[in-house]
Amino acid sequence: MALYKTAAAIAAIAAGGYCISENRRLKTTEYAVSFDKLPQSFSGKRILHLSDLHTKKFGNNYDILINSCNAAKPDYIFFTGDLYSRKEENLDKKPVLMKRLRQIAPVYYVFGNHEAETPDKAEALAYRLEQEGIHVLRNGTARLFAGDDYINVYGADIDKKYYKNSSGSYANLPKLTARELSCMMGDADNGQFNILLAHTPFPFE
Repeated sequence: MALYKTAAAIAAIAAGGYCISENRRLKTTEYAVSFDKLPQSFSGKRILHLSDLHTKKFGNNYDILINSCNAAKPDYIFFTGDLYSRKEENLDKKPVLMKRLRQIAPVYYVFGNHEAETPDKAEALAYRLEQEGIHVLRNGTARLFAGDDYINVYGADIDKKYYKNSSGSYANLPKLTARELSCMMGDADNGQFNILLAHTPFPFE
């Protein structure tokens, strides 16, 4: 029985170690997509999408992450929120990371639910990121140019109430409708190709 318990404990430790390792392992997925309305001058452009970094560092000073981003050779970098975790106190390395990303390609950033839940912290960080040349889109729009053509990038700053209710629960949340999204950001320019950056996929319904 003692031997069985020891073996079970070793198996549990190994399983836990595997889960921790998997949670911190950097993985990349590549997609090739095509759109009829995309201007020809944007053909072959590469977008690097990052999200939910939280407390992960992926190597010393984010080196593994940065090396992977460099290898992707992106034309644009989109970061869709949760750059930090709500309980993180020292965010000094976050602007440094984003500056390193900006040295690879232009960076466009929107808030996630952890930013929405810590507005004072998010405001201070957004100011620092803007000082580093990061495009912080808070219900705003940016234009990406290729020659004489451009496409629009909209960034949704989604209110906390859509992520968590007043009791701290994730149940019975209000639905973010297309009409509410238009009220937040203005109507989309349907004459152009548009990209919406949002931390949650719910608006895409």
